Amino acid sequence: MKLGAIFLTLITIFCVSNDNFANDYRDDLYYHFHESKENYEEISLKDSVLFHYYKEYVNGINSGEKAINFIDYKSIYECHDLDLMSYNHELVNNFDSLKFPNTNGEIENMRSSEPADKYMLGTYNYYSIFPYSLFKNGLPFMQGYNYSSLRVGDILIENTIDCFYHCAVIIDPAHQMTNYGNDGLFVQTIEAVGCNPGVQYGYLDDQRIVDHNVVLRRYKSRLLTSNEINLIVDFLDNQVGKDYDLHITYLNTQITSSSWYCTELVWAAYYYADINLLNFVDPNDASLPITGESIRDSHKLKQTTLDRDKYLTFVILGKNWNRWKIRIFNPRNFCVSVEYNTKMCFNNDAHNWQNLNNLAVILINYYSYADISISENWFATTITASYVYNNYGQNIRLISYADELNTNGYLLEHFNYLILG
Repeated sequence: MKLGAIFLTLITIFCVSNDNFANDYRDDLYYHFHESKENYEEISLKDSVLFHYYKEYVNGINSGEKAINFIDYKSIYECHDLDLMSYNHELVNNFDSLKFPNTNGEIENMRSSEPADKYMLGTYNYYSIFPYSLFKNGLPFMQGYNYSSLRVGDILIENTIDCFYHCAVIIDPAHQMTNYGNDGLFVQTIEAVGCNPGVQYGYLDDQRIVDHNVVLRRYKSRLLTSNEINLIVDFLDNQVGKDYDLHITYLNTQITSSSWYCTELVWAAYYYADINLLNFVDPNDASLPITGESIRDSHKLKQTTLDRDKYLTFVILGKNWNRWKIRIFNPRNFCVSVEYNTKMCFNNDAHNWQNLNNLAVILINYYSYADISISENWFATTITASYVYNNYGQNIRLISYADELNTNGYLLEHFNYLILG
């Protein structure tokens, strides 16, 4: 009799403790991305109906099974045409059927080397998970910011809670768009988003910057080498078309990995180039997920801005034999008469605007650009351009010059200087 009572007591304790463990586990899921109660409430109020069904889903899973977090729950739901009750039923009983839709044809098209194929058009409602601004305008709108200062490998972070600090890597600051009736350039990214396909090409434009408070980060120790840039871009190119990663507690590091979440992809691309952006991340330890906030606050990255200023900026478009094709951007709200040296010069001569014997003049409209050709000149390696404007009766020459031109990564290092008169 006593043994029976003890046995019943032990069973009761086990059931209660197991129930408490389940409740703790569910609480962890509810608070998964933002650990404070305030952020939990902000999310639950924003998506109150969806969150209600999410809690029903978590409470309905079988003992011992692991539930997905709310972020993934929302992402998968928005990729399927199901009511919430049916969606919960499928999640519990037939999870594999809810993988993001994908077709081999679409993936192959996105891996094409044609510039037009790397500019993705789609309906905004379909690509509505991350980042929210993708495809919203149909075409990139780039008038309010100085995109020419961007470099390959720069990281963008949508610095808002509704986007959960979504991250992407810029792989081409001046990608050529040759169809869709709008020839021109746009800033091309590769990013992992929660819909079909997970890893895809995207773009950075004015609307995305404004709507989602985009901040930009750049590796700060030094300029990335051409080899590092090639490794980062090659790694990302190889991921296009792969699935979105639904398991953020498992850290992928290999180029052959089959799925990614956004910040994991950014970190892994740099890690492939032997740069660990986060010292606390151990590739052999998946206990800590990589968050957008940790990328944003990494001490190995510095902030860079796209604010317009008064200096001209350059972008390398290419090189033909010994001639460089350069695009000069005018950041001002008025037309400027730009002088530039048609041959490369020495850095000090560019800085002081002296000994320049091959000057030419070109007019560049406000917030616009012009393409020029500059020839190589023996040991001189600097390109330069300037314009003069009158500031309260004082003429000021604003000089822009650049060095470290590189056809592999299209790198150049900008410098600015001004002189009176």
